[in-house]
Amino acid sequence: MDSSRTIMTDAGFALETRVRADETKMQFTRAAISTDDHFSDTDDALAKLTELSNIQQDGKVMAVQVINTTTVYVQVDVNQAESKADYQMRSAALYAKDDDGTEVLYGVTVLQDPVFVHKDADGSYLGFGINTTVGRASNVVVVVDPANMVTQQVFESTMKNYYTKAEVDAKFVTDDDFASKLPQNIATTDAANTFAKSQTLAGGATDGKGNAYATTKDVATDLNNGLSTKVNVSDMRKPASDVAGIEEVNAKQDKLDYTPANAANVVARNPNTGVVSTPTDFTKLTVNGGKSVATSDDLKSIEDSAWREITNPAFQGSYLFRDNQDGTASLAGTIYFYNRSQQYNGNDDYIVPMPDGYKATGVASEGSLMGFINDMSVSAQGLSAYFPGTALHLYTVLNQNRPISIPLCSIISSSSTGITSSPIVLKVVKTS
Repeated sequence: MDSSRTIMTDAGFALETRVRADETKMQFTRAAISTDDHFSDTDDALAKLTELSNIQQDGKVMAVQVINTTTVYVQVDVNQAESKADYQMRSAALYAKDDDGTEVLYGVTVLQDPVFVHKDADGSYLGFGINTTVGRASNVVVVVDPANMVTQQVFESTMKNYYTKAEVDAKFVTDDDFASKLPQNIATTDAANTFAKSQTLAGGATDGKGNAYATTKDVATDLNNGLSTKVNVSDMRKPASDVAGIEEVNAKQDKLDYTPANAANVVARNPNTGVVSTPTDFTKLTVNGGKSVATSDDLKSIEDSAWREITNPAFQGSYLFRDNQDGTASLAGTIYFYNRSQQYNGNDDYIVPMPDGYKATGVASEGSLMGFINDMSVSAQGLSAYFPGTALHLYTVLNQNRPISIPLCSIISSSSTGITSSPIVLKVVKTS
């Protein structure tokens, strides 16, 4: 037994009869999602329904595709942000109207196993498709909602505004490139340094305890003060009774007028090796005529916020990843899947792993996500996102296991700016 079935109602059959006779055209208008379980109802009982009860929300008809002369495919999207609460979808009503605008319940789709719909403020959508029969498919008004769908031509035109991976690689400097461009005579704090020219330390030089080093001026002053109280050689030739004792010398030493070096303002080096063994903080240290010196923290910050290429056996190709340092990350590029990764609620699910140490938790950017089926022909397919683990999951409304290319960008359509796109921005947390 099939796990779902779609039954045309009596009202739908009457409308279909008029379409078959070329008396009118019809347009599918909307879907209504219900929690009522009608799977065990007979086909005759379902055909007599004029509406469903316990409606949770309406679904939007996104596209109607003519399959052949008697069959059309109706794609419906359910905006989970408009749901009042979590619920289980067990049946759906599909409505249609004629040329006069009279709307009727055209068909009812019933499910053996319910589909869980989660209230989600992150912009997630639940999409599903309905294949239904009409007498003359040519009399069905085909509608594609421009708010969430783009053509291949428009998409390719938009993507011309973006850099290719080769162009990005050419514009960004790697750590090795950056290091190779630094002068060879940069002073570091973890090794002995020889300064060929006089250096000006605006904050003064200190040892590891914060004691300032004495300048030549300070030393000269101290020596002059000390010499004024020296013991002359001729004095040493005096009788022992006239020679100052140790206690007397110490008493005079304490009265010398000099300024001791402040250990906080000097750099202490080993006199034998010249190595600075304690951390030293150089404020505004420059080299080569005032050029700033990059620290290891500066280089680490550049590395953390730079674009990096991500590859994974889960897909073909690669994409670019950047940590925005604000709890989000940007993804750009196009990746390819020869087959789906798994099934999600009976639909094709494609898994995009995050880099090590990151977990994706939601979509932060606005706009729609698109994929392109590209086996025998190219067709656009809307994608929905969900986050059951650390990876980004993108699923379609199809259960066909077809190859797909996925551009990692958000596409926005508006009457003021037209169609624009930008890299996908995800909410992320660091796991390590």
